[in-house]
Amino acid sequence: MKTTNLYLALVVVLVLALSCSDDSPQMADVVYTGNETSYPLASASEFNTGGTAVFKERIDGSTDVLITLDKTFDTGEFPVHLHFGDVATDQADIASLLIPIDGRKGSSITTIAMLSDESRITYSELNALEACIKIHLSATGEGRDVILAAGNVGKALASGAINGRTGLGLCKSE
Repeated sequence: MKTTNLYLALVVVLVLALSCSDDSPQMADVVYTGNETSYPLASASEFNTGGTAVFKERIDGSTDVLITLDKTFDTGEFPVHLHFGDVATDQADIASLLIPIDGRKGSSITTIAMLSDESRITYSELNALEACIKIHLSATGEGRDVILAAGNVGKALASGAINGRTGLGLCKSE
């Protein structure tokens, strides 16, 4: 009898443990509305790496921005900025600092509910913004002026793609 109760308790514990797993795809989908927009990121330097930026609407109205590069280096972090204006806008203000890309993974994810000026922004408003994403080689030194990849998002997407460094505006360094 004690053995049967022990086995039954073990089964209950296993079922509970498996049902509470964080790896469940159903749990991950609960935070999203199903709305998402994908934007291409073109290579902007001799490092020849492009990628994508995917905006996913969360049920609270905020946006998860998933940045993925096609090719990265095994070390370092690569700063990612959302700038006002298109990729050709010189000294464009930063709309939001995104989580840097981990060189080992080649991706980052940032939840945006507020811009740098502390104004709130929703998924719909973010997709209507005239903006661009620029990924830098480093946060400091000469590498901060090297843009690995960039792309227009929102309304700025209509202004066209970049061609290498041609048409790329310098980033505001402050």
